[in-house]
Amino acid sequence: MDHVSPLDELLTGFGFCRYALIRTRAGHWQLGAELADQTVDVLVDTGAANTVVDLGFCRERGIALRETGEKGGGAGGVNLEIYALDDVQFCLGEIPLKSDGIYALDLSHANQGLVIKGAEPVHAILGVDILTYHQAVIDYASGSLYLTPGD
Repeated sequence: MDHVSPLDELLTGFGFCRYALIRTRAGHWQLGAELADQTVDVLVDTGAANTVVDLGFCRERGIALRETGEKGGGAGGVNLEIYALDDVQFCLGEIPLKSDGIYALDLSHANQGLVIKGAEPVHAILGVDILTYHQAVIDYASGSLYLTPGD
């Protein structure tokens, strides 16, 4: 596309970092990140209010969880137990991602939907909390996510 190079130059000139997005078979955008020094496959979801990690993944990997006593969820799972991941580093490349909190819940319902559509399951969902904090720009034409490093 004609705008890709000028857009990239403009955004990187303002301090944005570019991350390549992968289009899944289900049509979603996905990328790799690191959580507690472990590689995770992350679905970008501009409709998710919070960033969440799969509860089963956290338990398998020994990532500390704190019960919040709250329930919630999305994509068909509205009554799921919510856990907080305290003091866990979530990074995208060199950038430690900032939010008001990273949460864990059972993503099996979301992953089942992805698998039915021919996509691979994910470990986490990147929500609007992080996208807003890092002033995200998504360029759908080039499959790029741009984020500022934050404060």
